Amino acid sequence: MRFLKFCKNTQGLIVLKSHNIRLHLVIFLVLIPVFLLGQQSNSRLAFEYYNDQEWEKAAPLFLEMYAVNKAKPYLTYYVRCLIELKEYSVAEKEIKKAIRSNRDVTLNIDLSYLYELSNNDKKAADYLERPFKAFPTTVSGVKLLGNSYISYSKYDHALRVYDIARKTLNLADEFHHDKASIYSLQRRHSKMIDEYMALLLTQPRYLQTVQNSLQSALTHDIDKVIPDLTREKTLSYIQQFPGLDVFTEMLIWVYQQEGNYEQAVAQSMALDIRNRETGMRMLNLARLARAAGAFPPALQAYGYLIEKGEPPQQKGSSRSRPSQTPYNLALLENVQTQLQELELTNITDKTVLNNLVKVYEETLTRLNHPAQHAVLLKDLAYINTYYLFDYQIALAQIDSALIQPDIRPQFKAECLLDKGNILLVSGDPWEATFIYARVEKENAQNPSGSLAKFRKSQLAYFTGDFRWALAQLDVLKGSSSKLIANDAFEQAMLIRDNLSPSDSLNQGLKQLSQAEYLIFQKRIVESYLILDSLINADSSLMVKDDAMYKKAELLIHNEELELAKPLLLELCQNFRYEIWGHKALFFLGEIFYKQQNWEQALKYFEELVLEFPNSFYHLNAREYVREIISIMEEIKSGING
Repeated sequence: MRFLKFCKNTQGLIVLKSHNIRLHLVIFLVLIPVFLLGQQSNSRLAFEYYNDQEWEKAAPLFLEMYAVNKAKPYLTYYVRCLIELKEYSVAEKEIKKAIRSNRDVTLNIDLSYLYELSNNDKKAADYLERPFKAFPTTVSGVKLLGNSYISYSKYDHALRVYDIARKTLNLADEFHHDKASIYSLQRRHSKMIDEYMALLLTQPRYLQTVQNSLQSALTHDIDKVIPDLTREKTLSYIQQFPGLDVFTEMLIWVYQQEGNYEQAVAQSMALDIRNRETGMRMLNLARLARAAGAFPPALQAYGYLIEKGEPPQQKGSSRSRPSQTPYNLALLENVQTQLQELELTNITDKTVLNNLVKVYEETLTRLNHPAQHAVLLKDLAYINTYYLFDYQIALAQIDSALIQPDIRPQFKAECLLDKGNILLVSGDPWEATFIYARVEKENAQNPSGSLAKFRKSQLAYFTGDFRWALAQLDVLKGSSSKLIANDAFEQAMLIRDNLSPSDSLNQGLKQLSQAEYLIFQKRIVESYLILDSLINADSSLMVKDDAMYKKAELLIHNEELELAKPLLLELCQNFRYEIWGHKALFFLGEIFYKQQNWEQALKYFEELVLEFPNSFYHLNAREYVREIISIMEEIKSGING
């Protein structure tokens, strides 16, 4: 009986102990997040005080967090607070205490810096050398020590760390990137590139990393020596190691940075032939050249891919998207590049235009994908509308593009907008209105719908229905598309400023709208005649400044910058605070920027920034100001040097 009672009591004791253990465990698990939350809160508060330069409040928080988890960053920030408070002796005591309690040799560098601030040069030099007496034996330890020296701008000491580590750890091919980064900071560009080349020799997979690092270094290359040095050293490595593709790839990248796409294409072709590549490298390079406006090398690259032809299909393989092979994409983008070049160089020769149409038609027969057919037909309709003025053929081609199977809804909307434009250009505004209305209804929630609404307002403006156009434009000023909203805002201001209460016919505004209609039709010579008549008319004519701006805009588009200058200057002088004043300032700045007249460019950009803070071009002008100031400082330092 007693035995049973003892067992029962013992069982109760065990249950009670077990219950207590569980209770403590629950309390422990509850308190951990609370504790961590408190630490996190203290950390956030400490850094807030630190960033606000409230050193007295930040210091005790950093010390408290360091005491809890011994994380060196907290000690570092604590010491920085003490330094700002000029409490050097307290900082010295805390660092020495940390040195005694752990084996972190980098603390000696912190202490050296403290002695340096205290003008105790002997101790500063002594502690700066101490880490070499207890040198790390692991790669991570070496990197930590090197970074500690770098954080105090002790670059030569950091270089010594990596050189010693290579010998003591028997790692001759390590730390190339680390040393290169230091040489970059020291602007020892030749040595920096040597380290990067050595890295690529043993670890080609770091090519992108090296290119990114060099790209970053280029932004601080005041003397502009990095491209030449990189090219020379890369060519040297190609001669020494002709079988390593990584250096040829590096050379292609260098040529791209220099804008030398001819050489980049030549090297890529050699690499493509040697390695029997798929052609994607060439395709990407062609696209880069095209985007940079280097049309001849882009066309050369596309031509190479077209001549190379479609690669043979492997047995058992299947291509789900045959239209996306380099060959098919090259066929399509080749003709589009020719059209882009034609537009930017303002070619109007009918023979050149007809030859381009033939190339498009040949490409149509070589491509057999409906979506690509639709793209080509859309381009052909554009050429026939704005260059050959054959509106019937253009309409037939855009209708053919619209009935191609599997075209995307967005592309369909673009084609319908083009159809509306063709009808408007050809002199059939009423049919164009129906097309625009359809696009607006079917695309109410996307930019195509907003653009269709804007086209309807333009149509009303061209036909002299100014008040209806104004009502549409006022709605569009809230468009989600910033470009459309800005265009609508400017068009509305133009109409509102020139609607005359005394002239119910609004003859000046009607003439201006006719000139803009001719511009829309690309009948530029005829538009000049109307614009000139408005510019040279009585100075009281309300649309005079508008006509001046429209003509200047056309001249800038045609790269006739010297002819545009006087018009823009007059706008700045006599119409600065009218609708086009801020744009005249911006375009003058850009013209002088292109001509490398830095002082004049800076003058106009700064005037725009100061006087027109709400301008659409305000941010762009600020970027130009920063860039020009940097250029002028580099030029000045070069002269003084």
